[in-house]
This record gives sequence, C-alpha cells and structure tokens, in this order.
Amino acid sequence: MQTRILTKIVALFLSLGIVDSALAADVQTFDLQTPNGPYHVEIRERSEGDERLLVQKGKKNLLDQTEHNFALIDPTSKEPNLGYSGGSLPLFDFDGNGTKDLIVRIWNGGAHCCYTYDIYSLANRASKIWHFSAGDGHMLTMPTNTSGLPIILIEDSTFRYWGVGTFVMPVVALRWQPDKVKVGAFKVDLDRMRSGKDKHPLPTVEEVKRSLKNHSTNDLCDYMLNLYYTGHAKEANKFLETVWTGNADIEKMGTAAAFRHDFMKQLTTSPFFDAIETLNHGQVDFQEVK
Repeated sequence: MQTRILTKIVALFLSLGIVDSALAADVQTFDLQTPNGPYHVEIRERSEGDERLLVQKGKKNLLDQTEHNFALIDPTSKEPNLGYSGGSLPLFDFDGNGTKDLIVRIWNGGAHCCYTYDIYSLANRASKIWHFSAGDGHMLTMPTNTSGLPIILIEDSTFRYWGVGTFVMPVVALRWQPDKVKVGAFKVDLDRMRSGKDKHPLPTVEEVKRSLKNHSTNDLCDYMLNLYYTGHAKEANKFLETVWTGNADIEKMGTAAAFRHDFMKQLTTSPFFDAIETLNHGQVDFQEVK
C-alpha cells in the first residue's frame, strides 16, 4: 500500500514539475571563463549522502571526484572556506604559467575538521599543482596589492588541540616559487612571514598571566606562536621565562623549561617546520627536541 501511495505522489510531483526543481536545488553549477576557453563545474549531491565534483571543458570530463563535501574557493572573499556561491568566480594564475587555477576545498564531514585544499591548473586537462591537508585550519583572505605571483594564506592547525589547545592558529603565507628539480612548488614566503603582515593580534601580557593562573596555556601558545612564525623565537622563549614565574603552578604545570621543550617538539610536527626553523636560524636549536 505504501509503495502504491509513494508512486502516485511521485507521479503527481512529476506532473507539476516539483521533482525537477527539487533536484535542481541539489546541484551547484559554475561556468568559468578563462583565456583557455570556458569550463563547466558541477557540485552535485548524491543519494549516498556525499557529493560529486565534475569539471568539464566542452564535453570532456577533466575531473570527476566523490567526497563528503566540496566547495569552490574565492580567496578574495572574507571567509573563503565557506565556499563560493556567486555567478563569476574570481580565478588567479598562482604558478605564473599563463593559465587560470581553480581552488577546491574538501570537507570530510567531521565536527571540527578535516579540510583539504587542492589547486588545479585549467588547460586541456585539470593538473593538480597543490594538495594540502589543513586539518582544522582554513584558507584565509588573500592579501592584495602584492608584487609578483599571488599569495595564499593558510592556517597551521598543528597546535589546535595540543595541550589545552589554541584559540587562534598561526597564519602561513605561501607563494609559488621555482624549484631546481621540478617546475616549481608552493613554498613559505619567508619575507612575508618576517613582515608580520598576516599574523593575528597578540593576546595581552595580562591575558597570558590570567590564563596561566587558571592552569591554561592557550594564550601563552598564541603569543609564542605569533613570535616563532615571524622569526622571533628567542623573544618568545624569553617571554615564556618571564611570564611563567609567579603565574604558572609549577607543581601542576611543570617548569618553563619543560613547557618550552614540549612546545618546540610539537613545532617539529608542523608541515611548515622547515620554514619555521629557517625563520629562527641562530635563535633556537631544534636539534635538542628532534
């Protein structure tokens, strides 16, 4: 009986055009105009609960993937990670090869993570030029008025859930740079990092002291990460020694030296550690924690 009733309802919806409009709401379509011609992109919900990403040039499929959730990214928007929903997606040439590049964000469906970013160079095929597993980190609004190739800003989630976690993740600036072995690759822009132009505001000293007295190191981590990621590790360690004394409960939280050791050891797990070590060359010795 239920099957017959459902069949009649579907037939009624078909006659009224309701099913077609419902299906259309489950598909995002984008028509991209580039110097290499037009491209058609679809993000379609599937009955299995995931989504299918299709990138076409003419009638040829250049990319056909299935994941939990996709989004096309406009790096100029205020919150790129939310995905683009307009009618004219801004495209950029990140690697300087004369073709436009498409940024795709994948979310695996977790409560807080995980996000993956892929960048495809659009030509006669979609060539992946970057893949990054960001964990809980997001892509942020790209800086404007910069010379040279465009810059990508990405959050480093290495300390997101370390210890008591951090409220704010450090920002890493990436730019396509020539490579002796390959054509090139996205690498940390050390000069941009040293400038501190993209870093989050530091918590105040009083905020750090207050959180330490509450047996929390999140504000201290935020403060130190900002300094390490801009090439001021020596200053960060000096600040740790100063603020730990008289504010941290040593019996419960250990010594400042122990915290510094564990902090630096966690830094070695960052996907950007090589750049962090270079930024702080001569200031700290990571060999002691490797």
